[in-house]
Amino acid sequence: MIDVGFDPDNQITNLKGLRPYFLVVFATGDGDILRKIINTFQPHHIVLALSDWHDFATSFWDLDWGEIHKQQISRGKFSICRYDDGKQILAFLAGECLAGLDHALCYLPPESSCNPKAYEFHKQITQASLNNAISYLGYTIDEINMVWNTWKTLSHQPKIYSKPQRALGGRMVVCGSGPSLDENIEHLRDLSRTHLITACGSNFRTLKANGIRVDFLALVERADEVLSDVKQVVQESGAGETRLVMSTTCHHELQTMFGEAMVYFRPALTPLALFSNRPDEILNFEGPESINAGVAIASAFGMDELVLVGVDLGARSLDKVRSADAVGCVVRDLEFEEVGNFGAKVFTSRLLRDARTTVETCLIHFSELKAFNASDGVQIKGAETCVLSDRVAAFKNQPSLQDFDSTALGNWWISSPRYTPERFKASWQSRRPRAEIHSMISALGKVFSSSDYSWETNLIFQVTQLLDLSGPPHIQFPRRMLRSTIHKLVVAVHRQLLIMGPGSQEAHDFDLAAREILLDLLPVLELELYALCDAVEALPVLATCDN
Repeated sequence: MIDVGFDPDNQITNLKGLRPYFLVVFATGDGDILRKIINTFQPHHIVLALSDWHDFATSFWDLDWGEIHKQQISRGKFSICRYDDGKQILAFLAGECLAGLDHALCYLPPESSCNPKAYEFHKQITQASLNNAISYLGYTIDEINMVWNTWKTLSHQPKIYSKPQRALGGRMVVCGSGPSLDENIEHLRDLSRTHLITACGSNFRTLKANGIRVDFLALVERADEVLSDVKQVVQESGAGETRLVMSTTCHHELQTMFGEAMVYFRPALTPLALFSNRPDEILNFEGPESINAGVAIASAFGMDELVLVGVDLGARSLDKVRSADAVGCVVRDLEFEEVGNFGAKVFTSRLLRDARTTVETCLIHFSELKAFNASDGVQIKGAETCVLSDRVAAFKNQPSLQDFDSTALGNWWISSPRYTPERFKASWQSRRPRAEIHSMISALGKVFSSSDYSWETNLIFQVTQLLDLSGPPHIQFPRRMLRSTIHKLVVAVHRQLLIMGPGSQEAHDFDLAAREILLDLLPVLELELYALCDAVEALPVLATCDN
């Protein structure tokens, strides 16, 4: 049974009376048990997600698939496909019905009777990435703040990131705030002669306090604490020649502390649907931690080589879990153990695991980038373990860095355009935000108010389709604003109805009450989004930052 990890009351559903949306079959076995599962649970959508066609053929003696298909189509859906990766299966399931993932049934025969890859598929779709499908959606109030922060940031007319059309080349060190950063400070100082240095979030202070040149500061968080932390570092050590690269959702005053600043759009957040004109303006793999933004920047710039220093994503000892000079205060519960980059075990957390997964996915995507991990933290797939002193020795006779403005990266930076008031007006008018808000609220209202839509099948399917992010930017705005709140409410209601079981008076009354709550909420959300539009339009455009 699949659990999406979103359970407000921490209740567990038993199998009695369960009518799942999905039955995911990774291999059919001899067919006997699978037949009983289909007849007992009567899933709305049977998905044969195979790694090998032989895992379908094994049931041909005992199952009449033509008859099963006929019966299933009469009450729902039937799909069959061979996949190369479990993530492809997850994308298919989530794309059809996000709420239907919760309590979906999975079937696997004994390992000896199917391709071992079937078990790999099952493991892939039930790991942390599936839990994040719900928990990482955020909240509508967050999206409102993201839009507001973005327009305040863009009103300063900063440079806008746009992915270079060709690899810019060079070598970059990306620093994390792990305890091993302190152990490598002197080697890092030596390496800065031949490598660009990127600080990520709190380690900006560690580097500046130790006199290390910082070429780029990568930021991703919008919290006010980030502003106060960076302000503290600049007051203590100055900004120097550091170039700021931050999310549009970060605090707008950060730009005023640096001589040069550039902003990027985050792929999962609403602002890109309103203010971005091209996919190249989105920095992928940029979160959840600031270290992810640093790795994403190095990758997108097209560096030849990347060295990770202090990217521990955990700690060897719970006595020291962070660089001593890192700014701010971060409390981490390092409750898990992982294999270390230099062997043995390292303590880490769920969030830091997610950050590592994103780094690994980024390195897979940018396979031409040669990555080295000199951090004494968790092992990172795709990054070769190296000792930083060896790296310094290898570059001892290499020439020093060129003047930044004369490099390909420098030329790209200088030529990057600014966000202008004219661009805002054109984007805003083309997006028609109020009309799209009204259209989305009306569509959701029709679904929640009609008895033709059942929670077990077409209601949860239709909500996923209405909130799907494919399509042009203008239709994405209200979907991005509302999907967190609506999806979480729908998943919560759907799960509670599964717990109650079908056909009871209690379930019927709960169904009606849930619909009433959702219908009452929609006009409130609509007015809040209209108020956001009014506030954005009323915000004055500020003078261009001097670069």
